[in-house]
Amino acid sequence: MAKVLVVDRDPPGCDGIVRALSGDGHHVEAVADGVGALRTLAQGVPDLLLIDQGVPAGGLRTAEILRQSPRFNSVRILLGVEAGPQAAIQALLRRGVGIGVNGIVVRPYDDEGVRRKVRELCSGERDESRRLVAQDRRVRSVEVRQQVRNMKDLPTLSPAHQRIIGIMSSNDEDIDVDALAEAVQSDQALTVRVMRIARTAYYGFQGSFIRTAITFLGMARVRQIVQSATILEVFDRQAENGLTGFDRRAAWVHSLACGMVMQRLSRDGRQGRHFTAGLLHDVGKLVLDFRFREVNKVIHEVAKRDQRPVHAVESEMLGVTHMEIGQDLGNLWQLPAEVVEAIVFHHEPCRALRHKQLSALVYLADVAVRQMALGHAGNGAPPVVEDPYASRLHVDLDGVVAQKEELTRQLDAVIAPESA
Repeated sequence: MAKVLVVDRDPPGCDGIVRALSGDGHHVEAVADGVGALRTLAQGVPDLLLIDQGVPAGGLRTAEILRQSPRFNSVRILLGVEAGPQAAIQALLRRGVGIGVNGIVVRPYDDEGVRRKVRELCSGERDESRRLVAQDRRVRSVEVRQQVRNMKDLPTLSPAHQRIIGIMSSNDEDIDVDALAEAVQSDQALTVRVMRIARTAYYGFQGSFIRTAITFLGMARVRQIVQSATILEVFDRQAENGLTGFDRRAAWVHSLACGMVMQRLSRDGRQGRHFTAGLLHDVGKLVLDFRFREVNKVIHEVAKRDQRPVHAVESEMLGVTHMEIGQDLGNLWQLPAEVVEAIVFHHEPCRALRHKQLSALVYLADVAVRQMALGHAGNGAPPVVEDPYASRLHVDLDGVVAQKEELTRQLDAVIAPESA
């Protein structure tokens, strides 16, 4: 018999359907909306989903999210629609078929009609459907990444921001201070942000000119202020577009702290690339949260509940991870190749192709920041070093964690003015 999940805006109103299907020997559960359905699905994959088009998240939208995940490709989907003109129902059916809905039933439900549909869809098709899941995983991953690439509102860098990222990714001694000052001054909002942070008590700058501020503060501190403010402005634009799936500020604190730790871990004078890699290692999470907000919320809930890495749950539910989406965004932003590779492999640096050490340092910075509990980006796994390559670097993480108080003061200096 089948495992059936009923998603309906009025679960008590579906008691008849639940009893009828249970009487046929099916295991039936009912929830009230699409988000509730995603939470239930995270705990186990049903054979069939009967979903009301009128639920808050939308029946078709929930079905579309499910069909983007190879894990749920075997689920048979029935869409419940209100009785109405035949042409309107046919139009819904055409839309549903286009995203993988297997049939439509009309509300209020006819118990016998629904029972018959469930029998038809669940007879002899489950093994074949499940066989296709593994075969389809790679295709679905490509589809999700293509959807992200095709987003019209994918966060982009302005010419000024692009120039700043390029300038500040260089080694300190190679940075053209005049070019940096000119790039910052070409963006009025960014100039205001930078000067506001530079004048905090922590940094102590009293002047009025960007060029003077750069000379006074030194490149390491300027990088923290300028590059952080540049990316924060992009994140703010995302928030204005409705980014609500997880705590953006906590994620930002985590990322900025990783960048600051990377400056401390840098062994070869390449603090620029190292800070950028730490700052942007989780940028793919913001894009996934914007494009797949409902399922992303559930992903983070599951990772927290089961104490698992977010990327592992992402792979199961979407067939793609924030590292892969971060790679696409990094290429769009024309980031240095080694920074992009560090974004891709920051959870598994032993698999990096050319830049293992940078990837491993980001991995270690991430572990250290999670041990210090500076911000939070959703990772539910314990903050311990497990990657074999990263372990061989013999980085003194205890020494880094001991600097928490100083790191907290630096973070407050950069972030508190932005929160005022």
